[in-house]
Amino acid sequence: GAPQLSETRGAAMFVSRWRVVWRWLLVSLCFCRLHCFRQVRRPLRTELVTCRAREKCGDEEVPSFEALVHKLIAAEDPVWELMQFESAALDAVEDSKDVFADILTARNKEDVLIRRIVRDLETPFLSATQLQIIFQDLVVCNPKLSEILALDLLATALCADYHIVEGLDVSKGLHAVITFRFYHELQTIGKGCLARFLQSQNSEVFMADIHPAARIGNSFFVGFASGIVIGETAVVGDGVSMAHFVTLGGNGKDVGDRHPKVADGVVFGAGAQIIGNIKVGQGSVVTAKSVVVKPVPPFSKVAGVPAKVVAALSSPLKDKSENPESEEGRVYYQHQPML
Repeated sequence: GAPQLSETRGAAMFVSRWRVVWRWLLVSLCFCRLHCFRQVRRPLRTELVTCRAREKCGDEEVPSFEALVHKLIAAEDPVWELMQFESAALDAVEDSKDVFADILTARNKEDVLIRRIVRDLETPFLSATQLQIIFQDLVVCNPKLSEILALDLLATALCADYHIVEGLDVSKGLHAVITFRFYHELQTIGKGCLARFLQSQNSEVFMADIHPAARIGNSFFVGFASGIVIGETAVVGDGVSMAHFVTLGGNGKDVGDRHPKVADGVVFGAGAQIIGNIKVGQGSVVTAKSVVVKPVPPFSKVAGVPAKVVAALSSPLKDKSENPESEEGRVYYQHQPML
């Protein structure tokens, strides 16, 4: 039956407090990797204190925030632990067990990711069961793929203000990125024909046409997937964010290495077109409907057709050296022990 009022409030409290945890997780995974999980950024300290202060919800005691964090740190797969917790908590709030059935019954996060996408990708020639076996084998053969998928999950949760499990349920962009990760791995191990077939399915189902040979870094966020085109020799750094109808394409004249090279932390607005083998510098912003045909300097904002620099952006490195207490400096470069 429906959860009691006190249970609902408690679950809602858990969900609210857990947002702090996955924000910390994203930063830790991106900058410290899994083996440095005991570090946290100073900007979250205030939120932690706020959560500790609210120890009761209704008539029931809420387990301490520290206990939840310790459970995460001790877990073999913290992201999977977090996904299970969110699923149980959201189910208690919304009484939506069927929505989270895959997570509540799965063995690990890779199982959940694979189940989510194979149902959409299956064809009369390649069943969901066959795809599931193929993708599971890829994860077993390359354990690093699991970490890459975790970073994409957390990037979507942070950028789109979703719970992780929400993003997994509703984000077509995340589904397109997960599919790309699998068929890129197929391309890497020499199964190019199957990789290109899945590229075609990705384009048809999730409306993202990403070449299997494109190289894309960690924490890749695609807002809506619709109309995304990324060419064969394109290179995309870590922490890049794309809205819909973004193209990283060739100019039709060059051969060989002919697509853009995008550095870390770049943000692309809707409809941005980057054409040719040009560099887009770290931390830059390409505004909506811009057409970029020349290199973009780091930490700059470009706009127009053709795109021109319209503003210089603040570099986190520069901010930190000049003011260690700046927001960027704290988020990107300062570490404090968690507990």
